[in-house]
Amino acid sequence: MSFQHNLKQYRELAGYKSAKDFATTAKIPYTSYMNYENKGSWPNEENLIKIAINLDISIDKLLGLDKDSELERCKRLIGGKFKFSETKNKIEVFIPPTASVKGSIKFSKERFIDIVHKYELQSKENIPKSFFLDYVYNFPGYPKT
Repeated sequence: MSFQHNLKQYRELAGYKSAKDFATTAKIPYTSYMNYENKGSWPNEENLIKIAINLDISIDKLLGLDKDSELERCKRLIGGKFKFSETKNKIEVFIPPTASVKGSIKFSKERFIDIVHKYELQSKENIPKSFFLDYVYNFPGYPKT
């Protein structure tokens, strides 16, 4: 994913609804920040550090350079609670047999990382066993019983 995409995604996941709020918090001129997020401009070193600090993520993660290590971290995070298999481009998460729903859910690796990140940023806790079930139940088109 591009720096622009990552910047907006991580800003929103960190709870900043507007770019202006984030720019103010990070002490970056709003017009400069908007150029980073919307026009493909790159921040200078000082602003890149401010962005990473205020989003509480690594610069590598912000730049999209550590997908494999981030995927491994996300797999470790859920590994004790879920079984999963991995192919070249997909992660399949198996629903625990005690759940009311049986089977598995397949995600692209990027989507899997995004889902785990979203939960982490919302809860600041470990991922409970119900997490992927909640995702399935709230997935558009999933039959509700």
